[in-house]
Amino acid sequence: MSLAYRPEIDGLRAVAVVPVILFHAGVDAFPGGYVGVDVFFVISGYLITALIYREMMTGRFSLLRFYERRARRILPALLIVCALCIPFAWWWLLPDDFEVFSQSLIATNLFVSNIYFWRSIGYFTAPAEMTVLLHTWSLAVEEQFYLLFPLGLMMLHRLSRYVLFGIMLLVFLASLALAEWGIANHHVMASFYLLPTRAWEFMAGAMAALLLHEGRRPSLGRWNGVAALLGVAMILIAVLAFNEEVRTPGVLTLVPVLGTCLVILFAGRDDPAGRLLSLRPVVGIGLISYSAYLFHQPVLVFARERLMQPLTPWTTVGLCLLILVLSVLSWRFVEQPVRNRQLVGLRQVVQGSVVATLALVTFGFYSSMTHGIPGRMAPEVVAIAAEKHKTYDRARGCQVNPGQRLSIDTLCAFHGDSDQLVAVWGDSHATPLVRGLAKELVRHGYGVKQLVHTNCLPFVGYQRSDGRLSCTQFNEMVLDYLIYDDEIEYVVMMGRFPMQLTGEMFDNNEGGVELGQPVKALPLDSFDGDQDRIALLREGAISTIQALIDSGKKVVLVYPVPEMGWDVPKYIAKSKLYETPIERPVSTSQEIFLQRVGTSYEFLDSLGENKALVRVKPESLFCNTHLEARCVAELDGELLYYDDSHLSSLGSKLLVRNILTRMQARGWSLGVRLAKGRIAEAMPIGD
Repeated sequence: MSLAYRPEIDGLRAVAVVPVILFHAGVDAFPGGYVGVDVFFVISGYLITALIYREMMTGRFSLLRFYERRARRILPALLIVCALCIPFAWWWLLPDDFEVFSQSLIATNLFVSNIYFWRSIGYFTAPAEMTVLLHTWSLAVEEQFYLLFPLGLMMLHRLSRYVLFGIMLLVFLASLALAEWGIANHHVMASFYLLPTRAWEFMAGAMAALLLHEGRRPSLGRWNGVAALLGVAMILIAVLAFNEEVRTPGVLTLVPVLGTCLVILFAGRDDPAGRLLSLRPVVGIGLISYSAYLFHQPVLVFARERLMQPLTPWTTVGLCLLILVLSVLSWRFVEQPVRNRQLVGLRQVVQGSVVATLALVTFGFYSSMTHGIPGRMAPEVVAIAAEKHKTYDRARGCQVNPGQRLSIDTLCAFHGDSDQLVAVWGDSHATPLVRGLAKELVRHGYGVKQLVHTNCLPFVGYQRSDGRLSCTQFNEMVLDYLIYDDEIEYVVMMGRFPMQLTGEMFDNNEGGVELGQPVKALPLDSFDGDQDRIALLREGAISTIQALIDSGKKVVLVYPVPEMGWDVPKYIAKSKLYETPIERPVSTSQEIFLQRVGTSYEFLDSLGENKALVRVKPESLFCNTHLEARCVAELDGELLYYDDSHLSSLGSKLLVRNILTRMQARGWSLGVRLAKGRIAEAMPIGD
């Protein structure tokens, strides 16, 4: 038994999908466009519950028929989009990214991509803007809901509608509480990706379906239309006013969720909201919304990959039109025919879906096992793209990631059997220094202790803007460890201060715009305005350095490394892959660098002077030395960076030797005599 068609629900789908697409396209006017997914979840909960409950009440429900309808609705378009992604990924994705794509292809077709992305999307994987199938996490959540929810209703449907509503309300409250607890206790990604913390959104729609069962509509009299308009307004407010600092699906997500429920409950063809949502163009977008959702992320990602630069407004318009065309074609020639049992039988759906799924999963396993099938590309391209592994992979497992709680004793010590240790304390920008220091110092009886936490500046008294307290706790443990460990005489402190102090990613104003979301340093105490924030952070940094010096340590404070904006190896590798000429050596403006680090330099300069404190500025190595007024990313064809801001083995070697030279100039004799050679001779020595 089918439900009475409500065009305003299709209109509501349009209100959900358009902001999602524009958000992922980087349109600044829709900072909260991601809440469209929350709207979709509520709609799904409403439609599935209304359909299943009505059939159960009339004794016509079939679990197999329900799964058949879901398969006809979801699988064909999804399988075709996945298949269409493969040739573009084959041509345009470098091996690391192709491996991630392949793994996500497996997870997508097994409907566990939400779990995969929860576990895998991290600091050194591609950012969300460059992950082809990232959007399929929501499909996985829906499929998991479709798998479990009908079974629950089958067990409970004989209860009265009021009791069933009460059970759903309890699930709603428990799931929302779990989501809020997860966000507050540093499980933000788990809360975002997993069904238990998303179930309350489906339950909101499910409860609306029970309220509307048998055509019964809650009546507010003449206020019905006002309630529906309020619902639309709540969704739009979330789309326009929310941003990526709003942790979802927490309590604030109630705004779009309850707004969607108000539209479902009170919108009709005779009120303003219902008429607006029932306009033919709006309904039309709603009808193709599933295909539009499937196509939008791959189209945007592959465009960014091939263009090698941010999307311009006109490019964004063109891509949105392409998404529209592809969605119409998919809806007309894939979705509609397959949903028609007269045209496509059940056996064809099952056999076609099984064969296609097996083929995609098999391909995904093969390309994942071969680490992205590097044979697709010229060896030179593969070698350049693999620069990251030369530096980062050697320290894998030694760097603490957000949410991890490790004891200091378990962290890596290189040549840790030495009587004396040099500690390297900082975020991932400090990691490349560790091996270089160990190599230089081992002959002279020094080991190196790595005390590195991703996106965690090396001082106490602050927290990260993403709410994860592991950084705060890590720094407190590190400071205690350093103060009381007599084997450590020297502490090298390094971090990515520009991002955390400004709260912005880097734009080199030459097309190199860093993707991803920044992590901002926030004081533990309340503050009023950005200047107060910086002042409070400064107090924590000063007290940290003073505590180290008071305990007899000598401190090396390393200033920010120039950021590039481009992922340097990828940028060069893609230029060769696409045969697109770029200016070599790769470099960025020193003027832009100085603008970027102004706040950081002022911050670090204000931390006081002491004979036990040495400052080292990487700017003196990389900027205005090999190219006038430019900061270089390569030297004699060898890369100085393994991505957009982390030093490669060569870059870290230059900086390590500059650090040791500055220490010796201060009279801190480590017994190290730096080797002569091309690199040493090319290395400027400065402040």
